[in-house]
Amino acid sequence: MLTERRQIRLMGFLALLMYFGSYVTRINYAAIMVEVVASEGMLKTAASLVVTATTLSYGGGQLLSGWLGDKLNPRLLIFWGLVVTVGCNVTLPLVAPNPILMTALWGINGLAQAFLWPPLVRLLNAALSEQEYSRLAPKISLSASAATTAVYLVAPLLIELSGWRSVMWACGGFAAVVAVVWLTATGRLLRHLSWKEAAAPAEAPRPLPSHRRRHQVAISAAMAVLPLLMLAAALQGVHRDGVTTWIPTLLTETLHIPASRSILMVALLQAFPIVSSLLTYPLLRLFRENIYRCMAACNGFILLMVTTLAVINPDNGLVSILLLAPMNMAVHTVNTLQTVFAPRVFRGSPHLSLIAGGINFCVYVGSAVSAWLLPYLADGSGWTAVLWCWAALATVQGLVALLCAHRTKG
Repeated sequence: MLTERRQIRLMGFLALLMYFGSYVTRINYAAIMVEVVASEGMLKTAASLVVTATTLSYGGGQLLSGWLGDKLNPRLLIFWGLVVTVGCNVTLPLVAPNPILMTALWGINGLAQAFLWPPLVRLLNAALSEQEYSRLAPKISLSASAATTAVYLVAPLLIELSGWRSVMWACGGFAAVVAVVWLTATGRLLRHLSWKEAAAPAEAPRPLPSHRRRHQVAISAAMAVLPLLMLAAALQGVHRDGVTTWIPTLLTETLHIPASRSILMVALLQAFPIVSSLLTYPLLRLFRENIYRCMAACNGFILLMVTTLAVINPDNGLVSILLLAPMNMAVHTVNTLQTVFAPRVFRGSPHLSLIAGGINFCVYVGSAVSAWLLPYLADGSGWTAVLWCWAALATVQGLVALLCAHRTKG
């Protein structure tokens, strides 16, 4: 475990840099898809299928990545994941506009990207103390938001200068540099850390017997509520993607806001993951770092906001935004608690990487359900039905979180 402040800061920087590079090489094609369609004459359905392929392979690959992350050296898994994604980014422009090859290649890219988060969770939990992990992990979400902003700012300039292919090659080149920096820097920084020991706590230096028994009891209690936690993650996937995707449309259709302003709404929505990432750890400390009770409180707040909007159903757009904005932030806070902080409960488990991958997999299952459920409700029963659906999701998630807290004596 790292103890020097300089080493801890370097580990944090490397984690943020790696995740920034991975996000850039995952969303870049989706960001420039309109230009690809226009310049290559591809059908929109064929071009969008490429994005679907990487989403499915990324979500499904979480389980395989988590399983291997517990068996193999996580820093090397992350390195090879970056290497493969570099190859996919560099090669995609060469096979365009063949939709079959592009879809297959971007599906491989999604699988490679899946080999980054679960191993990173295991690596950070082994390299950092629980407190340092709690301080760093939420900031990784900031690197994802920064990567999104960077791609959407730089891509138009590169397209204007030398076409969409230069965007893919630039992202691939940047990720290649990140991969080299990651391999060399972590190799020196973590050279004294045995991953075999990190994966098998029984072989680690023995603590006092009473401490060891308490730790084993805590792990057993956490494992007992894991199915409930994964259920909550799936429900949260439905909720998060639904809120992020459909709030602009909801406001446009129900309040008759001009469609042109929906662009501004989308831009504003990008700020909520940033704010929620900064506030999550201070909020968690208010609940004495009890993740489940904090999740329950956030879902209670979401329920209050959504129910109020559904009952009042105001024509005043300002009132709707004042209710939906904090609700959106709370939804992202719950997502951070589940995907970033919940794996911390399982520190010391030999299956930490698999657990992190399993939680992330459930979130993506929920996202897939959200893609058809919410449009179906909106078209068939109107936006009020969508609001009550969000209220139901928050209620069930809150009850599940309270049940987890009760079963773990939290």
